[in-house]
Amino acid sequence: MRILQTLTFNKLAGAEKLCIDLCNSLSKEHEVYLLANSGAKKYLNKDVKFIEFSFKDSRYNPFFLYKIAKLINKINPDIIHSHSVKEVEIIHNARFFLNRIVKIVVTKHMVKFKKRLKIADLCVFLLESDDRNLVKNSTVIENGIPYILPNPVKKSDKFSIISEGRLSKPKGHHIIIKALSKVNFDYELSIFGDGEYKDELQKLIDELNLNDKIKIVGFVDNIQDYLASADLQIIASEFESYCLAAIDGIYYSKLMISTPVGVCANVLPPELLYQNSVENLTEKLNEVYENYDKFREIFSKLKPIKDRFGVEKMSEKYIQAYTNLLSPNLASNFKSDKNRMKILHTLHWVQFAGTEKVCVDLCNQMSKNYEVFLLSSQNISPYLEKDVNLVDFDFEHNRYNPLFLYKIAKILSKIKPDIIHCHNTKELEAMHHARIFMKQKIPIIATKHTLRVKKNYKLANLCVAILEDTKEILPPNSLIIKNGMAYKEPKKLPRSDKFYIISSGRLADMKGMDIVINALALVDFDFECHIFGQGEKKDELNALINSLNLSKKVYLKGFVDNINDYLFSSDVQIIASRFEPYGLVAIDGVYYSPLMISTNTGICSQILPRELIFDTSPESLALKLTEIYENYDKFKEIFSKVKSKKDEFSIKNMAQKYIKAYESLLK
Repeated sequence: MRILQTLTFNKLAGAEKLCIDLCNSLSKEHEVYLLANSGAKKYLNKDVKFIEFSFKDSRYNPFFLYKIAKLINKINPDIIHSHSVKEVEIIHNARFFLNRIVKIVVTKHMVKFKKRLKIADLCVFLLESDDRNLVKNSTVIENGIPYILPNPVKKSDKFSIISEGRLSKPKGHHIIIKALSKVNFDYELSIFGDGEYKDELQKLIDELNLNDKIKIVGFVDNIQDYLASADLQIIASEFESYCLAAIDGIYYSKLMISTPVGVCANVLPPELLYQNSVENLTEKLNEVYENYDKFREIFSKLKPIKDRFGVEKMSEKYIQAYTNLLSPNLASNFKSDKNRMKILHTLHWVQFAGTEKVCVDLCNQMSKNYEVFLLSSQNISPYLEKDVNLVDFDFEHNRYNPLFLYKIAKILSKIKPDIIHCHNTKELEAMHHARIFMKQKIPIIATKHTLRVKKNYKLANLCVAILEDTKEILPPNSLIIKNGMAYKEPKKLPRSDKFYIISSGRLADMKGMDIVINALALVDFDFECHIFGQGEKKDELNALINSLNLSKKVYLKGFVDNINDYLFSSDVQIIASRFEPYGLVAIDGVYYSPLMISTNTGICSQILPRELIFDTSPESLALKLTEIYENYDKFKEIFSKVKSKKDEFSIKNMAQKYIKAYESLLK
């Protein structure tokens, strides 16, 4: 395998050491290149092909990006492995000038998660972390080091202590110095490392009159010799993404104690850990000195696990990660059938709401007879059938960025769809502008899911309105295809004997959930109301419920993926929207609810008789609810006539209409 590593080398610290050790190890069996500053060269073995390069220039400078792309094209690597966020961004942006797209791996060496790590094809974490949920593809590979046989160095008869690491405040060297000023035994401390905090540490040593006991040695390239000769190694870091010094300790030190950070929190027993304060470390040091053999015995039990942290083990895991990334070919994941229409849907995922549900249902239905791809976030995958080819994609980029557009064009060229169906203005613009990089101009159809005027819908070859009102703001040749939904057999849920009311939708002002709550405060019959959905008005609605003393009657239930079961088990569904471009929840009601009432908006204004309509005020709704409660069977009978027409809103019917629209563009 031909592997290109990239490294911004400042000094030989944790990330730099890992990268260099990895290069040296991988080069034994693979062709390895390192793109880095000149300072890294002296640490490499002869088999690593070193290319001097500085990553200091702007990651958006096209001349700089072209320069690095020329290098990558010349090397022609199978994989690129970067070790900082800036390198990832530069390599990613340089893809615009590459002969072919090369997969990018990044190792997260820093503690803080940075959003731009997401643009890598694979993010490697050093330890298990919740941050893995923030990237689309990740794995955990612990750091490793090459074993070097130590040569003991001469030491005095004093209790010998070592601390190693960058001389910065988070490394806690000042905690060690202050703690040692309070211990009740004689010792000598050697601090190994360089950094911006050196003068501060020396000043502290001077103030505490510890110059005869504590020395700042600086950086050495044989730290293993000093660790093997010392009595104790101390790690006092406030935080660590991993802590490579701890692996040095497991390999070479006689005894090591640490704060519960990084890998130390995972491998050290409680007896060898202390909380990060001067007092705690002082107490631990006195305890260790007085019971040294006991603590050495505890630490010795860790020594057998050292092979887990060998550079060979780490290299094997990286090679496996590279191989896994390279083995699935994008095209091989896509089922190909030349006799079927190939349809690409695009969806800018925000949350699973109306537009997202329509797109998903349409993809699932069309995939029964056609070859369907969906360009969207990985978050939508739980809602898709296995026959839908999901291509993980983030539309959160500038739709005029040529690098972003080129990326889209490459994906489209790979898929070769017959038609592109967009569900959002931003997607439409991105797909249209990406045509500049494509030989074939693929027809674009766009569905307008809202009533907000967007002039760029004229970029589509055909626009689809979901209702007559929507068609009025689209180009003259637009079609109307009303939304449908996929039917799921509902289940009866256990419920109380109270009159059971449901309202569902985003917790936003336009959905009118406040109207529902205020109206329920006015009725004089017993009830229980469940409001399903999430949104920005949740806290305000909770406050309203409490202020009206309805906390035992009205409940905000959040999002559920089986709303059909709740509607089927209810007595009435309320839609109190101040405005709806369509109102997909009404179709849920037609399919599942025994009775539904609504304001005069969206699809409800067309399908519901006037007896089931109320004005957008709490008083009007309260009056309607009281009337329904007193004449429930009568209103159920009225709604049953609406339910008899439910097949008009089937997903199958909607999908057939869209297929006809696609075919009209392809003739």
